[in-house]
Amino acid sequence: MINPPSPIKTVFVFPIHNEVEKGKSIYNATRGLWNIPPIYHNLRPSYAVGLVKSLSVGSFEIERWILAVGFTNKYEFISPNHPNPSIYQPLSNEDWSNVLAQAMGFWQFGNYLIVEFDGNGHFRIARGNPDHITWHNCI
Repeated sequence: MINPPSPIKTVFVFPIHNEVEKGKSIYNATRGLWNIPPIYHNLRPSYAVGLVKSLSVGSFEIERWILAVGFTNKYEFISPNHPNPSIYQPLSNEDWSNVLAQAMGFWQFGNYLIVEFDGNGHFRIARGNPDHITWHNCI
């Protein structure tokens, strides 16, 4: 179960299984194309996690968001050392099923989540559940 040892305020969680099955790299499948409203573009620090089923197969620091070529409302992020970023280890290779359980109806429709961790074994859903206040146990 995902339980980072220090606080992480903004984690974008993306369903990437379809893009990975089509042959995209983990990084490219995680980074775009997403309808991310500009209000979320300047949240720092922020991280992105790509899930296949409920497992994080990639996690990356977000340096900035850019408008995707050919789109007016789809964005992709750029990580430090793009196009070969480092994996952000505290969020990688973890089971996220406990987080997904708190936003299942939203997640099942292919929507991304935004999650916050307090570093003390708790998380809350900032996007994907109408309850943005309640802290849930990581384990």
